[in-house]
Amino acid sequence: MSLTRIKRIGLPLAAAVAISVAVAAPAMATPANPAANGTFKTWAKAQNAAGFRLLRPGTTYGLRSAGHISVGTCETSPRKRIVSAYYGSFLKTGLGLEQNNAGKSCSFGSTAGRKLGTYRFAGHTATLYGYCGYTGTPACTSTKIELWLVWKSRGNYYIASSHNQTRARLVHFAATLKKV
Repeated sequence: MSLTRIKRIGLPLAAAVAISVAVAAPAMATPANPAANGTFKTWAKAQNAAGFRLLRPGTTYGLRSAGHISVGTCETSPRKRIVSAYYGSFLKTGLGLEQNNAGKSCSFGSTAGRKLGTYRFAGHTATLYGYCGYTGTPACTSTKIELWLVWKSRGNYYIASSHNQTRARLVHFAATLKKV
């Protein structure tokens, strides 16, 4: 189950990322037949398993990996792969990265979040969404919210996410992603 779909059904980010990390992971080289789904300790091995070129964080602001890199099957395009990684604490503060080679969301339906703006970085235009402003959630001006920065590039689909981080930090995290 993709992180986006889990969020849509109402689980908190911590639970969603924990499930997502347990289900998926990334890869290194681009083999003709990607390996089976699984979790990997390095981005190179994850890229190899995913079978497409991955991006890895350039900075995690001192946040440690919350688990291995997960490679799984895209729900909406079963022949495509989805890769997830999370840094930090599921309960305090964190940054996540999800990417797939389907060119669209790997979950059915839409993301439950408010559009908070559009950002340009590294030649990409990304849309920022936040889980805020609804009954029982913090105001959208708070830093204590979940944020998702979504963009497409060269047939791949990316979601950089944050929990208890500023918008500027999330955008910088996405802008400093590097090729594996």
